[in-house]
Amino acid sequence: MRKFLALIMAVAMIATFASVVFAVDEADEITGDLTVTTFFNEKSNAVALSDNEELTISFNSKSNGTNNWDNFVVAIVAGVGDAYTGAAEEIMIVRADSWGWGGGSSDFVAPDGDGNKLAFETNISDWDAWKAVMQAGCDVTVSVAKTGDTLEYNATMGEYTVSAKATSGKALPETVYVFLTGENVALTGISTELTGSAPQTGFATIALAIAAVASGAYVVCKKH
Repeated sequence: MRKFLALIMAVAMIATFASVVFAVDEADEITGDLTVTTFFNEKSNAVALSDNEELTISFNSKSNGTNNWDNFVVAIVAGVGDAYTGAAEEIMIVRADSWGWGGGSSDFVAPDGDGNKLAFETNISDWDAWKAVMQAGCDVTVSVAKTGDTLEYNATMGEYTVSAKATSGKALPETVYVFLTGENVALTGISTELTGSAPQTGFATIALAIAAVASGAYVVCKKH
């Protein structure tokens, strides 16, 4: 009987652990609504962001908590699906309240850490006033741009702004992934727009050139 009970408890513990899902799925865009309970518990899909691209995310954010950090979070990671297991794949995690940190896939640290600190600029001077706006519900626009090992983050929350630009001393992958999460917050009407494009190099450039010549888009001149 004891062995049977122990087996039941073990199965229950495994099921509980399995319910904490780190993985996020890749998608072409993020749409719809997302209600986040505890920190990082619920996540949107992730959109791929390559060099020389910028992802803009628009949504309404309504804080259901009492703290500054009870708000949306933008996560930039190095892997999706089964490849994303948590902190090891995280590059830059940014909270709405002008705070953030890195993970195992960059050398970024929080503003109060030691090393490559994330530095935020903001026009928020009265945090209680900002918190009240976020609790009432506020239209938000966030953009994330990537150039090599540099990431640039800009957020507009009504009349408030937060921005950060950081270069990782640890090489970033050519393509990273961006998703939304948070803590005690409801995100509604989410939409995304991806602009810019990574420059084609190597075989990709040759393939495009061959296709263009074949279609008549380019004229090949011969020496006489």
